[in-house]
Amino acid sequence: ALIGKRLAQDPEHRGVASVTFDDPRVLTATAQVRIVGPQYEDDLNQLPMGGYPVIDASISRRVVWGIEVFAAVENVFNRRYLVGRAGIDTYGQPLTARGGMRLRSWR
Repeated sequence: ALIGKRLAQDPEHRGVASVTFDDPRVLTATAQVRIVGPQYEDDLNQLPMGGYPVIDASISRRVVWGIEVFAAVENVFNRRYLVGRAGIDTYGQPLTARGGMRLRSWR
């Protein structure tokens, strides 16, 4: 029954593309798109899940030697995308923002 079927939760295509602007005197900014193709929840390929793109962005700036502040947003457009169908539909992470400071040590 499984011959010729696709593996469960394994999209045929997936990819990531990103663009970064980096000038340590000003800031570093990155925009990224993650793309996942259609897939199936189950090994019999009876529960399809559509493909989806998700866009992320981040920005950071060094404020003093070794200390950097940053902010990042995942799923910028708050896209609702299906990641599981095992008895109940499960959706991926909604828009999520985080920020903070990093201590970097350069040699």
